[in-house]
Amino acid sequence: MLSRTADVLPGILSQEKGNSLAYPCVVPAQILPGKIAGEFGVVRRAKPILAEQALRPGDVVVRRVNPDCAAVFAKPPPSKEATPSGAVLPSSNVLVVRPGPDLLPEFAAFLLSATSVLARIKQASGVGKQVAALSPARLAAAEIPLPPLAVQRRYAEAWRASLRAEAALRARADAHARFRRLLGDAAFRPHDLRADVPGDAAFRPRPDDNAAESRIP
Repeated sequence: MLSRTADVLPGILSQEKGNSLAYPCVVPAQILPGKIAGEFGVVRRAKPILAEQALRPGDVVVRRVNPDCAAVFAKPPPSKEATPSGAVLPSSNVLVVRPGPDLLPEFAAFLLSATSVLARIKQASGVGKQVAALSPARLAAAEIPLPPLAVQRRYAEAWRASLRAEAALRARADAHARFRRLLGDAAFRPHDLRADVPGDAAFRPRPDDNAAESRIP
C-alpha cells in the first residue's frame, strides 16, 4: 500500500474570518503532468498553520476530484500573498503524497499520472465514473509497485523524457497552426508572397513566427 512508503495528507480548508491569515495555495487547475503552473490560490486561516501542513520540496500533489496527473512541489514561488513563513499550502481539493526514503517523488508523480495506475486506484476505491473523488484514506490504501530506487529513477527519467517530447510536439503543432493563420492572411496581402522563389517555397513566414521550416504543401 502507498501508506507503507508515504504519508497522504488532505488539503487545507479556507476559513473566511475577519482577521484571518492568508497563505498562497496550490489549486487543482495548476496541477499538470509533471509540473505545477499558473496562478496560485489563497487559503485563509484564523490561526497559523502547523509546520507539517505546509508543502515541502519533494511533496507530490494530485487532484482530489477526477485525478488524472500529479506533480512534484519544488519550492515556494514568489507570491503577493506570501507570509512571513513563506509557507505554501495545498487547497482543499488537492491531496498531498509525502514520500518516505524508499519512494522517489518523481516516481510517485509518474505513478499518479499513469492511466492504468489511476484506474486501479479508482476501481479499488469504489468511486464513481462521472465524478471520482479520492479521500486521503482511499489514496493511502492504494496498491503501488515499489521497485528499487535505481529502477524508480529510470522510470522517472523515461517519464520526464516523454513529457519533454510531448511538449516539443505540441509546440511544433502550435507553430504550424500559426503558420496556417499567416498563410490565410497572406492571401489578402500579395506582397508577402516571394515572387523570386518558385514553387512550393514561394511563401515563408517571418523568422519570429517560429515556423520557418513550414512550406505550402
